[in-house]
Amino acid sequence: MKNNEIMVSARFVGSDLSEEFSFLVLKDISLRALIEAIYYGLDNLRGNAGPEQKACEAAFGLLEEYLKSRSQLQVLYNAKGDFNVIDFTSKTKDDRPIYDEQLDRLGFVTSSCLLFTMEKRVDQRALFNRAENSYILKNEDS
Repeated sequence: MKNNEIMVSARFVGSDLSEEFSFLVLKDISLRALIEAIYYGLDNLRGNAGPEQKACEAAFGLLEEYLKSRSQLQVLYNAKGDFNVIDFTSKTKDDRPIYDEQLDRLGFVTSSCLLFTMEKRVDQRALFNRAENSYILKNEDS
């Protein structure tokens, strides 16, 4: 991986589907470009014969349904090792649509994962457990 690339995953979870696809992308592409790449990539792969065809067809169907009915996207494992929910209707500080913002500015890092599911309740996951530690030393400590 080069300095300007990150490995991002797209996880598809449905009643009969649990698939994850990983992509090596430039960290300064927009969220819109990433979602379009996933969409057209899955659309292209689902026409191929092979064992992955069924998984790609199911993931593509879930992605289409998700994009038509949801306005938020959960991103697991952002720059703070936490999760983030991106609202597609929100704007950036300079009044641009959030989906036109660069991935690195949205907190995407290698191991970030977009979660596509139609489940009504999603467990929020963080890469690391939150632990408040204090490393302040007193004068008599060395």
